[in-house]
Amino acid sequence: MSSSSSIDAPAPPSSADPKDRFYESQGLRLHYADWGNEGAPPLILIHGGRDHCRSWDAVARALQPHFHVMAPDLRGHGDSDWAKGSSYSLSDYVYDLKCLVRSASVHRMAIVGHSMGGMIGLGSELINFSTLTIRF
Repeated sequence: MSSSSSIDAPAPPSSADPKDRFYESQGLRLHYADWGNEGAPPLILIHGGRDHCRSWDAVARALQPHFHVMAPDLRGHGDSDWAKGSSYSLSDYVYDLKCLVRSASVHRMAIVGHSMGGMIGLGSELINFSTLTIRF
């Protein structure tokens, strides 16, 4: 029996992996995972406090065939910048969400939020039933 000392190379990202994208809000560079499927209805998944966008991976993979799934890292979370001066109010998060929507050129969308992410979705000025679908 011969032994092999080869090292397995890491697998390349599959088409099921999200693309890292960035946008700006109030001078911060904010990150989101874009799961693709641009021709499908947009769906934004917003994580809760003390979490990050990749906590949605299993949900995003399941929904990606039906939606253009985007999951932001909120300011101070994941790969997004920390706020200067510790500005983490609900209105700041809502403004960041509006900037994401503008940056991604989204016109109609569904939002799913967990915990604080749900508050951000509900507190946003985007709650206009001609542009937003709220799912519980």
